[in-house]
Amino acid sequence: TPLNGCLNDTITFVNTSFLDANIINQPTTITGYNWYVDGVFISSTDVDLEYSFNTIGLHNISLVAYTDRGCTDSTTFYIQIYALPTASFTTDSVCFNATPTNFTDISQTGANNSGIVNWNWDFGDVTSTNNQQNGIIANPNHLYTIHGLFYTTLIIEDNLGCKDTVTNSVRVWNNPTADFIAD
Repeated sequence: TPLNGCLNDTITFVNTSFLDANIINQPTTITGYNWYVDGVFISSTDVDLEYSFNTIGLHNISLVAYTDRGCTDSTTFYIQIYALPTASFTTDSVCFNATPTNFTDISQTGANNSGIVNWNWDFGDVTSTNNQQNGIIANPNHLYTIHGLFYTTLIIEDNLGCKDTVTNSVRVWNNPTADFIAD
């Protein structure tokens, strides 16, 4: 079963190559490694490989270890890279202190077998004790503590562990001041 990853995420492949410890006075040492991704040579200087995949699909990562005596061994690992979901939301326009602003998640899933499972909201209302909402609420509301322009950030995560972030402006309108004089 291949490991899963997300498009553009940096994934670290940890090299665990070794020589047989049962050999007394080992006559050789590992002197180098070659890393390949999808058959293309990537590095001979990295012991561990950090790699960011920019295409979705099944990819293979190969490691060749070699010794000072010319002996080699190789291993191949497979990783499935999934498309990212696309975070998006809409809001309604409200007047200050009238009603809460409603947020509607219109995010799209990335991979066919994915579903959004986590929504982290930051309403941009730094004076509010309820400025952030994390968890399973896709369509929250928030009562802003002052009027103005706020930058709300939504981070979504799907069941495959892939994430996306969007920041949109939210306007909370100032109320007019009703006033009159009697003559």
